[in-house]
Amino acid sequence: THHHAARPRRRATLALAAAAVLVGGLGTWRLWPRPLSYEVRGGSGFDGPYVSASPLSPAELIFSDGSNLQADPGCRLRVDETYRNGARVFVERGSTTTRVTHEKASNWTFVAGPFEVHVTGTRFALSWDPLVEEIDLRLIEGSVEVRSPLAQGPIVVRAGQRFRAAVSSRSLMVTEGDGVPVTTAVPALESASTPVAAVTPPPEPAPAPAPAVAPPPNPKGPAHRDSWQELLTRGDFESIVVAANAKGLDSCVSNCAAGDLRSLADAARYTGRGDLAEKCLLALRQRFPTGAHAAAAAFMLGRTHETRNRPTTAQRWYETYLAESPDGEFAAEALAGKMRAVTTTRGPASAKPLALEYLRRYPQGVHVRTARKIAGVE
Repeated sequence: THHHAARPRRRATLALAAAAVLVGGLGTWRLWPRPLSYEVRGGSGFDGPYVSASPLSPAELIFSDGSNLQADPGCRLRVDETYRNGARVFVERGSTTTRVTHEKASNWTFVAGPFEVHVTGTRFALSWDPLVEEIDLRLIEGSVEVRSPLAQGPIVVRAGQRFRAAVSSRSLMVTEGDGVPVTTAVPALESASTPVAAVTPPPEPAPAPAPAVAPPPNPKGPAHRDSWQELLTRGDFESIVVAANAKGLDSCVSNCAAGDLRSLADAARYTGRGDLAEKCLLALRQRFPTGAHAAAAAFMLGRTHETRNRPTTAQRWYETYLAESPDGEFAAEALAGKMRAVTTTRGPASAKPLALEYLRRYPQGVHVRTARKIAGVE
């Protein structure tokens, strides 16, 4: 009898436990961070992720975290995905002006063709022209990182600077907002043999007497200066050229470590000093003939010559890279560069095998559209 009487009590206990789990689950669901929502004002009027501003008036996206995106007249974009702390937005055509609310661990990405702009909290204007494949990015506040097939790593663009790049000409430039290089301390080189005027640093003040109790040691050392790789990562390309000039360009080309020489070559390319970039890259090949730096230098020489409208020489360097590093980090770009060079010098029919090879090896690659056109498979 006692056994049967316990059953109702056990059922009641289980029911209460289930109810508690359900209530707890609802509370957890309410507390779980949800993706950002957004409201579209103006534009095409369609519901969903596609926003198309009319030719005469802008459209505006207002996100639930306070971030704001204005699509200029004629702009077309798509909100690919939203997260609890950001979103991924494709700018398919035209110009936008964006203000991203800064929060800890923000996660905002703006995609324009093969370029990705990673944002934490800032204000910027971004334009993308898909017909000529050119990007124009102006930083008003904060900083962003730009990743693209035209550079070996992310490029940092800071407030007041402008990033411009063109896929077709393989050109990339970071300048101040008024169009001059990042700093004006060093003029652009006219040729590889043209010396750059030396820059004399201001005299340092006399050191103060040592205190009675020594301060804690500086982990980077009292005379620490940022490495060239650190300057490159921050987008301070001009300071690298200034430092190389202070050392003496010829001395640096002959004696700098491989990493510094490669950083100087990149800084020279990004600031439009093609002759200096070529000189550094050739020195890398000569002084460090084995290893990753030599192969990367071959690819960068191909890109440098292609940018300067020398397709035959560019093709030779792309072929050199592919022979030395057939599956290397720049293999896809080198094959695409060779395809373009052959198209320019001998026509699409001669480049068709290269285009088919690109489509076979890199079916999701950046240059699929160009390869399909050359191969005649569109």
